[in-house]
Amino acid sequence: MDIRHNTLDVPAQKGKGMRAKAAMNNHAEQFQFFAAAVLLNLVVRGPGGDSIAVRVAAVAEMSPATPLLCLQVAVAAGFHVVCRLVHLITYIEDIDWWRSTAFSLGFLTNLVLYAFAFAPDL
Repeated sequence: MDIRHNTLDVPAQKGKGMRAKAAMNNHAEQFQFFAAAVLLNLVVRGPGGDSIAVRVAAVAEMSPATPLLCLQVAVAAGFHVVCRLVHLITYIEDIDWWRSTAFSLGFLTNLVLYAFAFAPDL
């Protein structure tokens, strides 16, 4: 076994193993966008509904977020996680229509998270 190319000795996976690896790679590619959206909301809104950016920079134009907006961000983030779990299961089980639907809903939810961060009046 060559440690520089340790996957050369592993036989190619097929079926569910191959799809599980592809699903893992898909999640690894998508996670940074989700994490950035959640962290951006934390910076802009703050964990308790008040803006960290306002406290640090004393920017008069930004208004503190309401607890309702923080709840909306938390619900959107939770829905995104549920969509990704459905995507994972349907990817492994090779259910194309549900997989595409779960991916699309997760992607749209991620866009909503960015909208919450960039549009303070939503």
